[in-house]
Amino acid sequence: MLSLFQREDWTVEEKRHERLADAVNAALRPTDGYFVHFQINRAQREPSPTRFVKFVRDALARLPPHEILLESLPALRPRQHLPSAIYEETDVLIEVEFVPMAPNAPSKSDPDARIVGTGAITGGMVNSAERLKKKVAAKAGGRYKIEQVPFLVLAGLHDMFCSEDQVLAGLYGGDRYSLSSGELGRRNDGLFGPDLQRDKGRHKRLSAVGIISGLRWKPESNELSIMHNPYASRPWPDYIIPNARNFGVIQSTGELMRLDWR
Repeated sequence: MLSLFQREDWTVEEKRHERLADAVNAALRPTDGYFVHFQINRAQREPSPTRFVKFVRDALARLPPHEILLESLPALRPRQHLPSAIYEETDVLIEVEFVPMAPNAPSKSDPDARIVGTGAITGGMVNSAERLKKKVAAKAGGRYKIEQVPFLVLAGLHDMFCSEDQVLAGLYGGDRYSLSSGELGRRNDGLFGPDLQRDKGRHKRLSAVGIISGLRWKPESNELSIMHNPYASRPWPDYIIPNARNFGVIQSTGELMRLDWR
């Protein structure tokens, strides 16, 4: 078994944002009629929660009453005219935005209301397919001495960006389009498939990969898919887990292999 979480650098960014947001929410309430949004643009070290809270408090004290600001905002693109401030310390730069509430917003008098309600904004290339491929390959090696029986690696997906397309790309290869024939196919860069050193297929002892995906807080929504290795020495029998979705070979003629749900 293995678990695939989201990119580690994204998790680091989210946790850094959460630590600052928790500090601001513990020290300040939206009694002035403003919510606070912030984005960490640079942080080569951990920002000081104490100094950041003081910066936000002082900035809020300089703002006009939220009702007055709300009336002055233009109807079109009001967000471009929201008050903002830049927090800086050595190797740290954070952009802070102040969002006025409606005049009678209940959050203004709610003692449990959070003044920071938004999470971190992360960005970059999604590499879930490659990370899944590497994790399964590490389990598919020779560490388990079970050569005479079918062998399945079960992967639990906790990475919200690891879609079905990412799973297929990691295990069977990325999408490929032939200009000459107009046919869609897959590149030979997945976990399964032959190469110059292994013309009968890579990871032949691995019969299949089981994928569990769904909502962690709603386990009844979890779904199990079995991704069969077309080149396995011992194929995975469908009857072992009868209610699972199965992806594998549905048509094979000579060297032509068609993979789909079955």
